[in-house]
Amino acid sequence: MPAGMIIDLYHLYLHQNHVRLMPPPILDVIRAWTEPLGHTINLRISTENRVKYDTPARVVAISVYTQTAPAAYRIADRFRKMGRIVILGGPHFHADITAAEAADKCDIVARSICREQWEGLLARIESGRISPGQVKAETVIDNDGRFTFPENLYRVFSKKRPWQFTLVPASLGCPFRCEFCSPYLAGMYFNRDIETVWNEVRHVKSPVIGLCDATFGLNKSHAIELMQRLAPLKKQIWIETTISRLRDAEFLDALAQGGVKWIAVGIESLSGSFKKHGAGPEEDIRSVFIEVNRRGMLVQGNFICGMDQDAPDSFGRIFDFCSGYGVNFSYIDIMVPFPTTALFGRYVDDGKIVDMNWDHYDFHHLVYTPSGMTAQQLIDGYIRLYRSITSMLFLMKKAVQILRTAGFKVGALLMIAYSIFTVFDARRKERFFSKSLAALSVRGNIRGLPN
Repeated sequence: MPAGMIIDLYHLYLHQNHVRLMPPPILDVIRAWTEPLGHTINLRISTENRVKYDTPARVVAISVYTQTAPAAYRIADRFRKMGRIVILGGPHFHADITAAEAADKCDIVARSICREQWEGLLARIESGRISPGQVKAETVIDNDGRFTFPENLYRVFSKKRPWQFTLVPASLGCPFRCEFCSPYLAGMYFNRDIETVWNEVRHVKSPVIGLCDATFGLNKSHAIELMQRLAPLKKQIWIETTISRLRDAEFLDALAQGGVKWIAVGIESLSGSFKKHGAGPEEDIRSVFIEVNRRGMLVQGNFICGMDQDAPDSFGRIFDFCSGYGVNFSYIDIMVPFPTTALFGRYVDDGKIVDMNWDHYDFHHLVYTPSGMTAQQLIDGYIRLYRSITSMLFLMKKAVQILRTAGFKVGALLMIAYSIFTVFDARRKERFFSKSLAALSVRGNIRGLPN
């Protein structure tokens, strides 16, 4: 037998989406931790029906989001019966309820993990101190917050396929505690060393990269210095940040200088403001985005429909806002109260959760009773809105705006291509949400719907 173990690392998905184009950075991290130890790691991004069971791998590790948890459990059960050691980790296990749920479905549950813990697990597996088929899974959690990105992370970038989009982290954690979100290291925020980030970016072959921070640029001086360092690399950069940060003209100038071309902004709702976003009246937000456009950078506005403060008129407000200048591309979902969030706990207490099937926590099903409107109004309003912003006329107008703002650059063309993807996404979600509402009506789970 050759030195080291073979490890299959899976990231599962349900619907065709961008995960194959933009694999989560943690997959690169695990690979960078593993390969220097002499082990072989096979990264597989797939649906449940494409899992390779005829593998020589001794260990199967699966990165799990809530909507793929049932599939992960089925896959784990089959691999365990074949004598493989199964590790389950990922965002789904950030809460006690979900970690406990997996205790009899795998050999190890990684709620969070640092390099030392990962290396220790592999050493114990290799020596036989962890064997397959444990009655109750061992739980690993990085309670001391020792996670850091590996120094050799840039080495795995060369293994990406030509069509994959590389995500480079410039910081770690999120200082905000939004009720609907459960980021890793919530309430904490660390900037990475600028030279390290620069070295990783320069090793990316593609002209387009993403700085995948939960909120880029919270430390203004660090962000400006990083942009100055990256500018000579001539990359076209995607970031995600807040409206409040974009109000700073000096910060905007630094982004433009550094090569930022595409900025995603979590607007969430126009019916209320969130502390981290710095939102105000629609025209005030629009003026901020126009300043972004004036510097040749594109804005992606992200919205969540069906939040507590949203009423039936919220859909029209979103459409009017997205129709004008400033917002070059919009991505809209119905809220999902994931079981790892404070929102889920509150909704359980209030009796608002109507579906506990994790398969349905996929942005394609309604799993809760909305507060400011009926379920029918939420689904109907969302479908009309998504149809409207994915109509050919709407997308053609936005394509013209995008090209006028950014020119015929790769980033601009990618945004136009992504907007075409939303046409298919909108039609698919329309079918799923309609069926979801009908199923809940038949079961009588949603009050106010005909049985």
